[in-house]
Amino acid sequence: MNLLSSLRRSVNECKNIYCIAAIAMLLALRVVLGMFANLTLPAFGSMVKLSAAFLPIAVAGIMFGPVPAALVGALGDIISFMLVPTGGAYFPGFTISGLLTGLIYGFALYKNQVTLPRVIIGWTINMLVVETFLAAYWLWVLNGYTADVRA
Repeated sequence: MNLLSSLRRSVNECKNIYCIAAIAMLLALRVVLGMFANLTLPAFGSMVKLSAAFLPIAVAGIMFGPVPAALVGALGDIISFMLVPTGGAYFPGFTISGLLTGLIYGFALYKNQVTLPRVIIGWTINMLVVETFLAAYWLWVLNGYTADVRA
């Protein structure tokens, strides 16, 4: 299935009341997991945080496609920030990251047999594109670039 037909089919999924209810529950689960299912690794300071918040986004991608999964990712970020502000102004870049995470998992897993290689490919693309490069770019935009590195 190509990307455009996958988008069309997932938009049509959103017209179903079952889909809307399930997306709402997955969105609530994404917010709760984002707040409570976190682990900060002390060996790296407070820079490395492991979270299970991607699981409801991936499940939305499997069940309903890229558009509902993108909604769960983006709205989950916005609602999480409104409930627990993290010491600063709202920054839409991380909402875009959540949206892209949903799109990636939706395109990789929707209407396909969910196999380990397919899950690993979706996870790897998400880690490289969103969690590594895009997150680093958003942090650079927020904090600025400092080239003064002292040993």
